[in-house]
Amino acid sequence: MGRKWEILLLGVIAFCAFFVFNGEQSANIMEARNFTTAREIVQEGNWLMPTMNGELRLEKPPLPTWVAAITMHIFGIYNLSALRFATGIMGVLIMVFLYLLVAQMTKDRWLPFYSAATVATSFYVYFLARTGTWDIYCHAFMLGAIGLLYRMWSNNRSSMTGYSMAGVLMGLSFLSKGPVAFFALLLPFLVAYFICFNREIPLKQWRGIIVMISIVLVISLWWPLYIYMAHPEALEEVTNKEAGAWLNRHVRPWYHYWSFPVQSGVWALVAFLVIVFPYAGKRIKQLIHYRFILLWILISVFLLSLMPEKKERYLMPVLIPLAILIAGYFRYLVIAFKEVSYPKVDRHIFRALTVILGVVCLAVPFIVLIKDRDLNQFSFLVELMVFIVFWMFAGGFVYALKNTNVSITWGLIVAMVCAVNILVLPGIQEGYITNNEYHPIEELRGAEILENKPVYFHNDSVRIEVVWELGKKIKMHEFDKDLSPLKDLPIVMLSNEDPEDFLPDSILETIHIEKIGRFDNNMNNRRRNKLFENTVSVIKKR
Repeated sequence: MGRKWEILLLGVIAFCAFFVFNGEQSANIMEARNFTTAREIVQEGNWLMPTMNGELRLEKPPLPTWVAAITMHIFGIYNLSALRFATGIMGVLIMVFLYLLVAQMTKDRWLPFYSAATVATSFYVYFLARTGTWDIYCHAFMLGAIGLLYRMWSNNRSSMTGYSMAGVLMGLSFLSKGPVAFFALLLPFLVAYFICFNREIPLKQWRGIIVMISIVLVISLWWPLYIYMAHPEALEEVTNKEAGAWLNRHVRPWYHYWSFPVQSGVWALVAFLVIVFPYAGKRIKQLIHYRFILLWILISVFLLSLMPEKKERYLMPVLIPLAILIAGYFRYLVIAFKEVSYPKVDRHIFRALTVILGVVCLAVPFIVLIKDRDLNQFSFLVELMVFIVFWMFAGGFVYALKNTNVSITWGLIVAMVCAVNILVLPGIQEGYITNNEYHPIEELRGAEILENKPVYFHNDSVRIEVVWELGKKIKMHEFDKDLSPLKDLPIVMLSNEDPEDFLPDSILETIHIEKIGRFDNNMNNRRRNKLFENTVSVIKKR
C-alpha cells in the first residue's frame, strides 16, 4: 500500500471515529458550559471577558470557547455537528502528530500508520474528539510540541524555527486548559527522555529552549494578566475555587487510575499485555524504544494519581503513548510470524485474542437486539446490518486465526470501532431515554412568547444544560423569600412546583399566570434530577 492509500485510509478512520453522526447526542454538561459561554460571546461580543449565563466565566482558558464562538458565527449557534467538528479536527491533529513522532522514533515502515489508527480508535481519544469540550485541545497542541522537541533532540540539531513552533503549540495548549497537558503529557515525556537518552543534548540547545519558554509565557499569560488587571477579585476567587475542586471534588483513592488500559476500549486486552515488561519489553524494543515509552506511560499515570480529584477522561493523555506500544506489539507479531521460528507463547496469545474478539463480534448483534427489545431505538434494517457486519467481522477473525494473519486482526479491531460509530451510535440517545415524561425544554428555544422577557428560575441554582437548551440567560431567584422581580412584569418563570404553590395569595390576586407547559429534561428514570423538572410560566399583570 502506497502513501496515498495510507493517508486515505487514515482519513476514513478519522471520519468514522471523530465525525460520523457526531451531532446525534444532546450536549452534555461540559459542552453546555462551553457552548453557553460561546453563545454569549456571539450575542454580546465579550471575547476577552467571557460569561456563562451572565456570570464571568474564568474557570477555563478561552481558546476552545473562542473556536466554538467562531463556529457559531459561521454555521449557526445550535449546529452541534459543526460545533463538535472543531474537536474532531483536534483528534485528527493527534493522529498526524503521533504519526510524525513515531516516524522519528522507528525505522519500521508501518508502525507510524498503526500508531495513528490505534490512537484514533482508543476509547477516550475518540470520545473526547466527538465532544465539544476543552480536554483534547490542550493534549493535541502539546503532542505537536513534543514531536518537535523529540525531532530536534534525537537529531542533535537545534532549530530556532522548531523551538518557536513548539513554544506556540505549548502556549495554545495552556490557552486551552491551563497547565493540564504540561503536567500530564509534557512532564512525563521529559522525565522519561532524560532517564533513557542523552540528557546533555537538550542542555546544549539552551538558546532555543529560552526562546521557546519566552514564547510560551507570552501566549499563556497575556489573558490571565488581562483578567487580573480587569477583575483581580474574580480571578482570585476562581483560582481558589479551582484549587479546591482539584483537592475536594471527585476524590478517589491513589490507585484509582491503575486500571488505565481499560480506557483504551477495544484495545484493552493488548494494552494490559504491553505494559508487562518481562514479556513485552524484549519484543517491542526491536521496533521502538520500549523502556522510554513505558516510562512515559507509567510516570503520567503516577503523576495523575497524586491528584485527589480523579476522572476517567483525565487519562486521555496516557492513551497516546500507550497506542504506540499497542501498535508496536501488533507490528512485532506481523514480523515474527513471517519467520521460521518464534516463541510459541506469541501464537497462543494471538489465538486467544482473536478468538475473544471473534466471540465479541458474534455477541454484539444479540446484545443490540436484546437491548432494543423494549426500547425500539433501532429499525429492522439497522439491526439486520449490525448482524451482517459483525458476523462478517467474526468470519474475518476466523480467517485471521487460520492463516495467522495479524494485520487482519488489527484491521478488524479498528473496523469494529468504525462500525459501532456508524451503526449503533445514532440510536444510543433514543435508547437511553427511558423516562416516558421526557419533554426537553429546547422545544421552547426561540419561541415568540419568550422574546423580550427576562427568565427566572425559582431556586438558588440552575442546571447549565437547561440554560443551553432554552437559549436564554436564566436568573436564579428564590421567590418564596423575595418577590421584587414581580414588580416589573411580564417575566418567564421556571419552577419545579406550580407558581401557585409558593407565591402568596396577595400576589396571586394581582398577577396572571399563563402556563406554557411542564418540561422534564430527565432522559433516564434512574438518574432523575428535580432541577430538570420544571413548569414554565409567563407571569403577567392582571
